Amino acid sequence: MNDCNCTDQQVERVLISNPGVLEAVVFNILKKTEKFYELKERLNSEEAAEFLNISTSTLANKCSDREIPYSKPGGKNREFKLDDLKAYRHSKEKVFQVI
Repeated sequence: MNDCNCTDQQVERVLISNPGVLEAVVFNILKKTEKFYELKERLNSEEAAEFLNISTSTLANKCSDREIPYSKPGGKNREFKLDDLKAYRHSKEKVFQVI
């Protein structure tokens, strides 16, 4: 199915002349699925916020309020365990199911 009115040859030409395009498209598709996150054991703040569908500032507030556990290896940036984020997300889903 081709919804962009492009021929296969045009698409092929774009992909050959811009090899990073296909990689970026696949990466963005994977990012929209949980499988992308399954490839990683730990996520940075941006990835964690995206996984939880919240902003990075909201994530920072939740960390300050000790709602979401994290670590700071080397004392710099926060890292989040995927299992902790899943547990947090699951706990929030339960709240909405009860209402």
